[in-house]
Amino acid sequence: ESKAFATVEQLVKQQPDFALAQLLYGDLLLARTPGGAARPEPGGSSPAAQERRADLREESRLRLAALVERPPAAALPRQLLGLSSAVQHAIVVDTASARLYLFENGPNGLKLLRDHYVAIGKQGFGKQVEGDLRTPLGTYHLGLRRDEAVERYGAAALPLNYPNEYDRLVGRSGSSIWLHGERAGSYARSPLSTDGCIVLSNDDMSRLADTVEARDTPVLIVNHVDWVLPSKTGDERKPVAQSIAPAFDSAYQQWRQARLSQDAAALRGFYETGLQRGSDSETERLERKLLLMSRQELPVQSLERLSVLPGQDQQAVVIVTYRELSPPEAKPKLKRQYWREHEGQWRIFFDGLVS
Repeated sequence: ESKAFATVEQLVKQQPDFALAQLLYGDLLLARTPGGAARPEPGGSSPAAQERRADLREESRLRLAALVERPPAAALPRQLLGLSSAVQHAIVVDTASARLYLFENGPNGLKLLRDHYVAIGKQGFGKQVEGDLRTPLGTYHLGLRRDEAVERYGAAALPLNYPNEYDRLVGRSGSSIWLHGERAGSYARSPLSTDGCIVLSNDDMSRLADTVEARDTPVLIVNHVDWVLPSKTGDERKPVAQSIAPAFDSAYQQWRQARLSQDAAALRGFYETGLQRGSDSETERLERKLLLMSRQELPVQSLERLSVLPGQDQQAVVIVTYRELSPPEAKPKLKRQYWREHEGQWRIFFDGLVS
């Protein structure tokens, strides 16, 4: 007990705006005081005070669970097994456990680098419309770092590309869903306390923002992480693409071969028609490109697939990020495709540059 008291006492001195630490400190002080258990709890007994204490105790439960219930050694989220070694980092947010996991690709493959407590939307997860105070579930990517508005977003902010192309397709709305730090005067928020963003302490957010790459880093927001042990064969990528969605990898390889050979007739069959969102699959743009390919005037030197990630929805959707190098360009373009399955066939409903 004395060791716990000393630890918490030191913590509140170092981080006086850490509300949970202050609550624990008050509880320990009461426990040390004769008759303390019969005294009113610190902070009063109003409904607001009781709700605040309940929020802090839920935060305490989640933080303790994260220390005790660790992911299995060497295990990875199944959703990340389609990640190429060319992608340096990946983030998985488990909304049920209020935990953000940061993974790093190294010489021995993907590994868990560190994890952090996070707060999510006041109404939980599963965002559908603007203002519903929910955090979206799905596969997203980081935008460029934003360091302005420190009072609101804390030490740093990393926008997510919500709504992504699939969200738009199914009618989801909203904007400004970011990973960001805590506002001034507070170390951390209660688990369900944001307008939909994912919020970390400023210390954790600073480390995260200094580590990850914009545009390349995927962020998978899930309600439950499916931890699995990777294959020991060293060839995990192709089987994973197949396990994410049966028959998808075959369709992708056929598309890739058709694009490399400029087979316009074969390529047309891989794109849905009538989609008008600035994609290479937009009807008029696609037809112009196919015409050039039919004349062998739109060559591509290489196509490097970086990731194959699930769309995190009931419908079979796969998100592919790839690099396309075309002569005479010196640098490859970063592009992203959204595929979905309909009646046993996989087709692309968005294929465009990553902004």
